[in-house]
Amino acid sequence: MPPPTTPHDALFKALLDDPRRAAAVLNDYLPPEIVPLLGHALPEPVDGSFIDEDLANSQSDRLFRVRTRDGRSALVYALLEHKSSVDPATPIQLGTYLLRIWRRHGDAPDGNFRRLPPIIPIVFYHGRQPWSVPTAIIDCIDADAPLKEQLRDLRYTVHHLNERPDNALSNHRDVAAVFMALKHLRDEPAAFDILVRILGLPAADTQLLKQLIQYILTTQPSIDRDGWQQLISAARPQEEDTVMSIAIRQWQEEGRLQGLVQGKAEGKAEGMAESLIQILETRFHRLDQNVKDCIRMQSAEALSMATKRALVAPTFEQAVDGLTHH
Repeated sequence: MPPPTTPHDALFKALLDDPRRAAAVLNDYLPPEIVPLLGHALPEPVDGSFIDEDLANSQSDRLFRVRTRDGRSALVYALLEHKSSVDPATPIQLGTYLLRIWRRHGDAPDGNFRRLPPIIPIVFYHGRQPWSVPTAIIDCIDADAPLKEQLRDLRYTVHHLNERPDNALSNHRDVAAVFMALKHLRDEPAAFDILVRILGLPAADTQLLKQLIQYILTTQPSIDRDGWQQLISAARPQEEDTVMSIAIRQWQEEGRLQGLVQGKAEGKAEGMAESLIQILETRFHRLDQNVKDCIRMQSAEALSMATKRALVAPTFEQAVDGLTHH
């Protein structure tokens, strides 16, 4: 599976990486006439992405193998459209992706182009505009009805998350959290109560929760330290240290990538000292000037060890243990 290319892509794939969550998505979003035709086995992820390379920043996809009630194999192809507006080329793009899937299936050592599995495509969209594109390739073709009747109808369903009530997104808490995030966090800033609901939904200490926190921090950059602390206290009061540590690591990474960590340009040790001060003040309290001066006097090696402690230590005293003159 190729690495995620955008926050939307990373969150979508984190949701569907778990077969049980994927099953919940399919149960909630497949056409109601299709669900009874499928067996009870969990969907099996199929490796690979089929989207065009130049669309990797605006689309995400995931393919699953499922079993029908009569024991035959079928495929479900989930495509996330995260363009800001509707792309009229979507039906053709989707048709191309389905053809690639069938081609790969037929080219396999045990493949058979005359016994291709059915593919059920689903499109998830969270753009700003209403969906206005045909849901079948045939509806894009300029022809009279008799001529269209000669063509095969490859139809798909689309779910505009923005038009679906929050309480109808899913009964599965992880699924609901991800789709609420995709629905509400595209435009910054989001309402505090919405953020509390989204952050409070997923199960504790999971990779999905970490990915969701990163998504919130990426899409809501105006949330400062105090705002994030208020959000954690309201949404996950029993996990404040764990959630704050995840957030701190994300802020650290953003500082390194964007050159935002104070003192970075002045040397490695100075930059590490400012980063450690930021972590300590985020996790515990504002530091006295003498403590800051003490930190700035440390070597790069000492600062590296102190930073690792500061990310996980339960108390301020333990976090600064080993630093002199504190």
